Amino acid sequence: MPSDDTKAAVVSKRPRRVDSIPEQFLVLVTCRNETQQVELLQRFHSEGIQFNVGGNNSPEHDPA
Repeated sequence: MPSDDTKAAVVSKRPRRVDSIPEQFLVLVTCRNETQQVELLQRFHSEGIQFNVGGNNSPEHDPA
């Protein structure tokens, strides 16, 4: 029979319940080349559109 310590360890390793995950609507754009990519990133920035670059999870605001 498992000890109380073992039972506590099992309970503490259970994943926490997630109440809700916010909806996201994403778009992946394939560019002809790097020049077009930079143009689009600058356009998104100027229009105030939040975007991510190359799988980076933080919103970009300066397309360099």
